[in-house]
Amino acid sequence: MKLLVPTGVLGFAFAFALAAGCSNSDRPAPAEIGSGNNTPGKTTGTTGETLADSGSSGSSGTVTDPDAPFDPAACTDPPELGNPLQELGEKGAAPTPSGGEITAGTYILDEMYKSVGGDTSGGPGEQNPTPGTGPTGHFAQKTIVLKGGNFSFLEAEGEGSANNIGAPVYSAGTYVAQGTNIVLTKRCEGQSGAVTYGYFASGLALTLFRDASRREVYHRKP
Repeated sequence: MKLLVPTGVLGFAFAFALAAGCSNSDRPAPAEIGSGNNTPGKTTGTTGETLADSGSSGSSGTVTDPDAPFDPAACTDPPELGNPLQELGEKGAAPTPSGGEITAGTYILDEMYKSVGGDTSGGPGEQNPTPGTGPTGHFAQKTIVLKGGNFSFLEAEGEGSANNIGAPVYSAGTYVAQGTNIVLTKRCEGQSGAVTYGYFASGLALTLFRDASRREVYHRKP
């Protein structure tokens, strides 16, 4: 199992305990496909601090304080993981990032989609065909915290079964929204570099575009 250690001896001890706590025997049951966890557009949670100033949903956003100092305490304080869930395949063109206001809070991964292209229309006489190809076999559980220009991101992934999800990988640092992208810059000891995702923020939902075909939908925790 892979495990990215955030910082020093203390970080190693913490990460070892975290990986042990996420063993297969202790892992919560996988979310059912077709349950509320896979309903696009679901909104749950409460209003939090606004970190972007773009105004309306669907517009590009810019974090109000892109030079916010990083709190190193975050390197040893990962958030709690959400339940594991499975990615769903869907036909048709993938949506595109459109930015938006990002509100401070803890966001739990709630939906995952992989666009496979193709025609979404049904056969002769079929009305309102349902796009999609069903589960893809990719599983994950992830949580990201965004607050004051800082981020904490805990993620674990696996293939074939929720029991195959590997040890969680943790990173923390600063972030900034630039147009329709969000840039996460890692700041903890042993971590470096930046990761850029396309994003769409609207109300209580945050969508991260992993690539041109895959996207993850997070909902802010109450």
